[in-house]
Amino acid sequence: MVLATIHPSDSCGTLVSLDNGSKPLLHESDFCHGCSPSSVVAYRQTALKLASDDSGLDLSSASSSSSSSSMDNSYSFCSCEQQQQPEKVLFLPAAQSDTPVDEFLPSVPELRDSRDELLAVDPVQFHKASSEKLLYVHQGEVAHALASQCDILVSDRATTCHILALRSVGDKPAMTSLTHIDSDQYETCIRAMIQEHKLHHSSKEAITMEINIVGGFADEEGHSQKISNWLLHLLADIAEEETDSIEMRLKTCAISSMNDSGFQCPIGRGLAIHLATGQVFLAKASSAVAGPHMILRNARLWSSTEEEHPASKLTVIHTAKSNEIVIEPFAFAAIPGMDRLMALPDDILLEYTSTSPCAEEDDFCPTVRSTLRFLLEVPHANVFGRLCDRTLRFVRRCHNSNEWMLVA
Repeated sequence: MVLATIHPSDSCGTLVSLDNGSKPLLHESDFCHGCSPSSVVAYRQTALKLASDDSGLDLSSASSSSSSSSMDNSYSFCSCEQQQQPEKVLFLPAAQSDTPVDEFLPSVPELRDSRDELLAVDPVQFHKASSEKLLYVHQGEVAHALASQCDILVSDRATTCHILALRSVGDKPAMTSLTHIDSDQYETCIRAMIQEHKLHHSSKEAITMEINIVGGFADEEGHSQKISNWLLHLLADIAEEETDSIEMRLKTCAISSMNDSGFQCPIGRGLAIHLATGQVFLAKASSAVAGPHMILRNARLWSSTEEEHPASKLTVIHTAKSNEIVIEPFAFAAIPGMDRLMALPDDILLEYTSTSPCAEEDDFCPTVRSTLRFLLEVPHANVFGRLCDRTLRFVRRCHNSNEWMLVA
């Protein structure tokens, strides 16, 4: 029996399409250091720069345990302030070639080494007792922030999803952005993220932007690889277009097969970035620090109709101009057959709601059921008003708190 038309996704279960496109590219032959000498592959030279060998990666104080969330914990990192200006540029396989980006990038020493060091350290655990001031980004969201607003931007629970962190340095305090991407439908939103950095610095001099990406694995359906190919080529396009205003550096890239455990599961599921230093590290956040209103934010992913794809827009929840989390109003309602969907056994529910049923965490199904129950039982008018025009604004209960309170 068909309960509903559901396009499975990632950490929360969503309505997602993963169609991929390609663009005309530059070409080079036999560029891949890992390719057979007899192979001929088309490549494009990009304007994305690579970190030099002295990239500042340091695991000298690494610890195998990360049960505490103290920033004294060890994690691998890359930092803007610690970098020499890189001169190497990245080549990518042409979009129309048979070589996926994740299979080529390990042949780039800088990216291979930074990937290895990042994934070598267990995730830092963030929870209710964590002392750091956190800002959690859910699937389909984007946040921009300054170090004066919070300590850490974090997102987790990514399987086929990719988590993208951007950090720019220019004439004003460094700005950091984080987003959790579940499809290849976000080009306008990624471009808007980068424009936010240009507007923030508002200088005629070029700004420097670091790019860090974690997510995906070698899933059989190739969902991860589609996002990886799309995202890397999009960033390369933007780097070329913005050459005069932004120097874009690809610092960390653990994507698709580069992030696979060898058992068709991702190694890195969560990424955090320290706003003051630019350090990036694997992370996991408990529900206690994933607010405010985690269920409502998850519900947005289920709110679109078949005609309106939910992955067409990233929702901006925080900006550098306003130190509050904002949930813009959206209409939501129960999906036909939702009661039957909630009653399905976990293994079948996973097949309906995830692009990676075998790789999800233990609380995936309970989270999906909680979200579906919210959609079934709570009218959107109770949340956003009868006209669905009430914006929810949250501020921290106190300066260093990870608890939020509604102010509007």
